[in-house]
Amino acid sequence: MAKLADVTESISFLEEQLKSIKEKILEVEEDMEQLIAASTSLYTNYLLLRSIKGIGIINAIVLLCVTDNFQRFDNPRKFACYCGVAPFERTSGISIRGKTQTSPLANKEVKVYLTR
Repeated sequence: MAKLADVTESISFLEEQLKSIKEKILEVEEDMEQLIAASTSLYTNYLLLRSIKGIGIINAIVLLCVTDNFQRFDNPRKFACYCGVAPFERTSGISIRGKTQTSPLANKEVKVYLTR
């Protein structure tokens, strides 16, 4: 029976730790939103991003940071290529078309945020 008590105690401890971590995450997310809200243009774009289904706080902020509030790219195709979500056909000269692939130069971290 001592083992069952130890397991129960461990579970209680882990649940408390999880609750504490979730509270810290909420605090950090609130801080990030306050920083974004300090700039009108950032906040406007942040709200637009958040209105897209599947774009959460982290995704929106990552996109704002990577694109310098959408000032870094003058073309949506360049942005899609940078994010690694624009497929290209693999060909070489007159060779037969190959399967499509994304650019190996793409920012893999951004792609992870957009695809998870």
